[in-house]
Amino acid sequence: MKILVLALLAALPLPCSALEKCVGPDGKVSYSDRPCPGGAKSTSVGADTSLTGAQIEYYEVSAPAGHTARADWFLSYTYRTRTVPGGCAVESVSTKLDLKVRMPRWAPPSSTSADLVRRWDRYLDALRVHEAGHLQTGRDFESNFRRAASSMSAPDCSALGSALRARFDSLLENARQRDRAYGEQTRHGATQGAYYQ
Repeated sequence: MKILVLALLAALPLPCSALEKCVGPDGKVSYSDRPCPGGAKSTSVGADTSLTGAQIEYYEVSAPAGHTARADWFLSYTYRTRTVPGGCAVESVSTKLDLKVRMPRWAPPSSTSADLVRRWDRYLDALRVHEAGHLQTGRDFESNFRRAASSMSAPDCSALGSALRARFDSLLENARQRDRAYGEQTRHGATQGAYYQ
């Protein structure tokens, strides 16, 4: 039995060189492609966050400003059952997670200033960091469902199938809420530097 469920994440703004997460003495967080100012705690985020495993589609742009990226994830699962005293239990569960990201691509003319290219690269780095956070929601949803499903049982296999679907739907809604909260907390990537400047 295969149940396919699509989980479409919100479209949001979208790594190459690392960004630095700077936490000042007052606790204020900022992101920069340059070393953090003295006294600020620094953590490299661009190098640690990845779009690995995602299918990346690019759309061409003619200028470096005013573009966004989009991350989507799609999760499906299959399972096998076994008879146990008192009913039916999950013997194994398999999941398939498809990750997709849509990114802008700009080919700067040869006359473009090095500063403009650097600003574009910084912007793309921040977009990738932000989108990777959304893809992580899909990855966490997958692992949470696999863990929950592997221990489920019910009085009969039909009831087990319904219980699995209900658990999936509950975890899906939690993931959607988490994703919305992430977008709001980061102002859709703005606090991570995902804006062109």
